[in-house]
Amino acid sequence: MMGLFQFFLLDLVFGECYCHLLVYHSLFLGGVLLTSVMVYTDGSYNNQVGVGGWSVVNDDYCLSGVMFDGNPFILEAYAVYMAMFIFNGLDEIVICCDCKSLVRMLCVDDSESIDKYCRRHWVMGLIFDLMSVSESCFVFHKVKAHSGNRLNCLADKVARKSYKGLL
Repeated sequence: MMGLFQFFLLDLVFGECYCHLLVYHSLFLGGVLLTSVMVYTDGSYNNQVGVGGWSVVNDDYCLSGVMFDGNPFILEAYAVYMAMFIFNGLDEIVICCDCKSLVRMLCVDDSESIDKYCRRHWVMGLIFDLMSVSESCFVFHKVKAHSGNRLNCLADKVARKSYKGLL
């Protein structure tokens, strides 16, 4: 059964970050309305040229973008934010990430820690703002990097490939 499809173009500018995305979003997969999704996210940064890429993948989606003047943590966090942003509105969004410090930050619930993280990293402000207004349930899992997990390896490869064409 063909599903309903939605295409949208995103031009996002946050600080030094510019992303131009054509996102393909299917409201139905295999004739079933999506109510939850599990995705793997990753970020990759090239210190020598000051550019990096991020990715959000699963068996049905592969989204990626480029960021200038970021750092490895910001790329990891931005990938998580984009997963949250794109799938916001679903009942449950499970995000698997190989950045231990990021997953730890995302699981805090005291306002003092949240304020500290938001002051330190602008993208954390975007994440916590979205979490505060969304009706979606966000679940964060730490996965081991470079351990043979097929989707985590794909997220890593797509994040690196997203900026290689610019070099």
